[in-house]
Amino acid sequence: MANQISGFNKTKLYVIKQEKIQHLKDNIRHEIEEIQPQMLQDTMKNALKRAESSIANRGHHLADIIFQS
Repeated sequence: MANQISGFNKTKLYVIKQEKIQHLKDNIRHEIEEIQPQMLQDTMKNALKRAESSIANRGHHLADIIFQS
């Protein structure tokens, strides 16, 4: 889910080609402020689930993990 937030923001930020780096920075700050607490909570829960699965699987490939949104 962490990657999902990153991908979500990239999709929103790079739709419009930025002419100046400051404009891009301002847009990034704005998008970070728009992230809803529930999305962050879901991301943390998903990361914990993956970590627990990895521990239980002794670090082997996690074929059963499904990316959720």
